[in-house]
Amino acid sequence: MVIANAIGDSFLNKCYQNDKFFIAIQDAYTPIFGWTEPYPLLLLLLILLIILPAIFKFSSQGSFLKIYRLYNIIRLGLLSLLHQITYSYTIQSFLSMIIRQPGPCIVDEEYNFSLNDLQFPFSAAMSAAIFVFSVARFSGINKYRSVLYFTIFLTPVVIFIMSSGLSSLFQVITSILISYLLHFCHLYIPFRWIHLENAIVCILNIIGTVCWLIYQDDPPRNVVYCMLFPFAVLLIDEFMIIRHQVTRGGFSTVERPADLSWTIETQHSESIRLLNSDEEENFDRNLDTDIMTAFIAFLLFFSAILGRQLVVTVNFFQAPT
Repeated sequence: MVIANAIGDSFLNKCYQNDKFFIAIQDAYTPIFGWTEPYPLLLLLLILLIILPAIFKFSSQGSFLKIYRLYNIIRLGLLSLLHQITYSYTIQSFLSMIIRQPGPCIVDEEYNFSLNDLQFPFSAAMSAAIFVFSVARFSGINKYRSVLYFTIFLTPVVIFIMSSGLSSLFQVITSILISYLLHFCHLYIPFRWIHLENAIVCILNIIGTVCWLIYQDDPPRNVVYCMLFPFAVLLIDEFMIIRHQVTRGGFSTVERPADLSWTIETQHSESIRLLNSDEEENFDRNLDTDIMTAFIAFLLFFSAILGRQLVVTVNFFQAPT
C-alpha cells in the first residue's frame, strides 16, 4: 500500500501505483514486453550470438560472398544492440548516482534511502526504447512509420511501469529520451571508438561507486550487489567487440553503426560469386571463433549472477536491478 509520494504531488511526479490494475495486465504484459527489460534482453542477445554462427556453419546455402557479408552485418548489428543495452546498466548506474532520485512511491513507514532505490533513469524503459530504436534503424523503416511504431510499442511499457509504482511519468518519459540520445550518439561513433567509450564509462562508474561508499550511509554489500552487474556487462561488451575486431582485422567494411543495413550487400556487384578457398577457410574459422566467444561471454554473464548471489542471497533467476 502506498503511504506517500516520494518525489512530489504533481501530475508528472506523483505515484500511480495501482496493484489491481498492475496484476490485471501483468499476465498479458510479461510475455509480450517483459523480454525487453535489460536482463532477459541481454540473455537473449548472448544466446542469439551463439546460435547465429552455428546456423551459418551447418546450413547448406553455399559459400557465397553474399552469405559471408550478410552474416557479418547481422552479427555486427547484434553486437551494436548488445552494446546499447549495456547502457541500461552502465550509464544508468552512473546517472542515477548523480541525480539521486528514488522511485515515486513510498510503501514503507521505515523508508531508508539506498543505492538500490535509485530508479531514475529507469533501466527497463531504457532497454525497451533502445531495442525499438535499433530495430527501426537496422530494418530501414522510414521516419514517419518509426514514430508510429515507437508510440504503439512504448505506450504499454510506460503504462505498465507507472502502474507498478517503480517510476513516475516524468522519469519514464525522460528515460526514453535519454535512450534516444544515447542511441543517436552511438550510431555515429565509429566502432573502434567504443573501446574509449567503455573505458570512460568504467572510470565514471568507479568514481561514482567510491564516492557513494565514502559519503553515503549505505552497506558496502548493497553497493557491491548493485554495481557488480554494470561492471560485468561492460566487461562482456568489451570482450565481444575486441574479439570481433581482431578476427576481422578491424571495422573496414562497416565503420559506424549508422552504416549497418539489411540492404548493405546490394551495393556490391560481386555478392553472388563463390568464396575462394582462402576466403571460405577464413569464414569457417570466424564462425568457430564466434561460437566460442559468445559461449565465453555467456559464462561470464552467469558468473556475474552467481557473484551477486554470494554477496546477497537472492533467487538465482531474479533479474538484476
